[in-house]
This record gives sequence, structure tokens and C-alpha cells, in this order.
Amino acid sequence: DKLEAGAKVLDVGCGAGVALFTMAGVYPQSRFCGYDPSENAIGRAREKAAEMGLENVELVCARGEELPAEAGFDLVITFDCLHDMTRPDLVMQAIRRTIKDDGTWLLKDIRSHHEFEKNLRNPMLAMMYGFSVSACMSSALSESDGMGLGTLGLPPRLAEEMTVTAGFSTFLQHDFEDPANLYYEVRP
Repeated sequence: DKLEAGAKVLDVGCGAGVALFTMAGVYPQSRFCGYDPSENAIGRAREKAAEMGLENVELVCARGEELPAEAGFDLVITFDCLHDMTRPDLVMQAIRRTIKDDGTWLLKDIRSHHEFEKNLRNPMLAMMYGFSVSACMSSALSESDGMGLGTLGLPPRLAEEMTVTAGFSTFLQHDFEDPANLYYEVRP
């Protein structure tokens, strides 16, 4: 209902804007803002938004830690990106500052378990760890204080602990039978 009426939506780690543009097209009354530290991704996203004629989208080349300090967003999304960030804890704190008290954060991350042995049941495990070594972990450790979560490094228990530490009070796990991802509904 909020999206249909006109909400403010923030996509942290928006990349080239695929999810953002899909929502912006469906909910023209809402305003959408995408943050990503990659100048290349934001440049591509700006070109695509212009091609699509989306006037309800703003794109910002900045890190997740650099979100606006005022609580102005109704919905925040982070899709498959927190484990790649050097300091997801600081990004979570920034999300808490920028989300309204009645807002919702939809966090999507790789399906994983806290116990390594349970991850072994995943037939895609070798591929996921390969991604982690070649891309995710490299990104997450690219700065000296990087947390290094990597592909399978943000299981539900840790995600909940980190969101509570960042100031959120509600953490609900949703399993939409996506074989690769889990979804968390996080609220202030």
C-alpha cells in the first residue's frame, strides 16, 4: 500500500539498478534511490534510467556507510551484497539511521547455515565457495578492517545478531523456496 501511495525506497548496493528499475516502473508514485560505490555500475544505471524514462529514480555513487543521516526511507533493500562489503556492520547502522521507525528493510542473502556441516548438504556448495574466494571474499577483505564474510558468511543467526546490534528490534526469516537465497524482514 505504501508503494502504491508513494513511498521512499532505498536500494543499498544497487549495482546497475535492475531491482530498482523494476519497482520504479511498477510504482510510479514512489521515489527510488540507489546507492553503489562502483562508478561503472552507477554510470550504467543512470544511462538505463534515462533510456527507460524513469523520473522517480535517483542514483548515488557512494558506499553504504555514507547513507543520509536522517530517517527518510519507508523501504530499504539489500539484495545479495552485504557479505561482499568490508564493513557490513557499519552499513547496517547506516540503514538503521536512514529508515523510518515504521519502515521495513528487506535483506536478501545467500542461503547458508551457521554450522559448516549443514552447508555441505547444498549441492551448489563448491560453486558458492569458488565465488567466495574469487569475488566475494576478495571484496570483503579489500580493506585492512574488512570483516571478510564472503559468500556463505551471513547465515540467519549472524544476520539477526548483527541487525539487533545495529539497533533493529524485529528480524523475520522468510523462505520462499529460492534454492540460493534467504530473505529477512527487518524492522526498527
